[in-house]
Amino acid sequence: MDIRQVVRFIRDIEKDVRENGLFDMVVLDSVLNSVISPKVEHDVIIACAAFLKPDGELVLGTRNLGSVLSHARAGHATGKKRYIEFLDKDNFCATWRAGVWTMQHFHSGETLKTLLCAYFNEVETITTETGSNIYAIARKKKAIDHDRLRDALENELNFEYVNGFQHNRHGVLLEQVMRLNT
Repeated sequence: MDIRQVVRFIRDIEKDVRENGLFDMVVLDSVLNSVISPKVEHDVIIACAAFLKPDGELVLGTRNLGSVLSHARAGHATGKKRYIEFLDKDNFCATWRAGVWTMQHFHSGETLKTLLCAYFNEVETITTETGSNIYAIARKKKAIDHDRLRDALENELNFEYVNGFQHNRHGVLLEQVMRLNT
């Protein structure tokens, strides 16, 4: 990771929020499918909601559980490629890719809507049973408990890198967003 660039992004967002306030829209593409736990997933959604104006929209796309189940039912395996997913109770799967274990999370339209409805009053999901992605638009964010909001922002703006390193350059942005969400 280019930590200097991450800090530059934080400074750019600080300036934008200072000059223009919260955002009309936040877009997540393939972020929720790469979280490592349900708590981190909730932190991501809470942080996104925190950066939105009250009438803002969260637009996202993530991996479709239906596509995984469809491949499993169809027995997708050829001499060229093998398709195997082992899902845990929360629909997480560990994948070995380029010598590194990664986590992938899969949602159905129902589970994605349930997640988003915890933080938004209006949620629309767009999916097919077997398509590889699910899309959603969430509007009218709900109020989030002050302590839970601070915890999620702290985790998302200053998460732990390799060897326990944290940049600790997020405080101004965190306080700006907290102030704009009261």
